[in-house]
Amino acid sequence: MSTVYFVDANLGQESRTCEECGGVGCDRCGGTGRRYELTPPEPLPVALYRLLEKAGIDEVVEQDDVVAIKIHSGEHTNHRLTPPIFYEAIVKKVVELGGRPFLTDTNTLYTHSRYEAIGHYLTAWRNGYALFHMGAPFIVA
Repeated sequence: MSTVYFVDANLGQESRTCEECGGVGCDRCGGTGRRYELTPPEPLPVALYRLLEKAGIDEVVEQDDVVAIKIHSGEHTNHRLTPPIFYEAIVKKVVELGGRPFLTDTNTLYTHSRYEAIGHYLTAWRNGYALFHMGAPFIVA
């Protein structure tokens, strides 16, 4: 746990903490002291990994199971997609359980980079869903 001290804007120096009030304000310290105990937030991929454990993924994935992980690979230069690091957490958990994961997405009906398999594969690769990065291959469904 980290202790963070805030600077008092009026005094231009570190705020004091008071044993009497804990620094939240009283006649003795004038209410200038503030002390907060902060716990840094857990990174979201780590939280997702723990969520998979709590959801019981170990009851579903068995040794040598082939596991499809459906993703949205996004169009090229599209930034509105789930970052690959989140899928990495899922891949890591499946591998840990002895599964053989692969990432997959379906082609689109409209004509763009994900309209056919080669363009779709290249788009996924450009957006970070490459085997060397993810630890699982990307296969167009």
